[in-house]
Amino acid sequence: MQIFWGYAGADLLAVVIIGLASLACLVSARIFVSHMFKQR
Repeated sequence: MQIFWGYAGADLLAVVIIGLASLACLVSARIFVSHMFKQR
């Protein structure tokens, strides 16, 4: 896997980036839902 990425630690970096992206999506979804419920 490290040979594919080109340098060691890139797979860990990719996991961190994916985790941050999913966390950002989760947070934005919660904010959106809370705004939707406040408008009702």
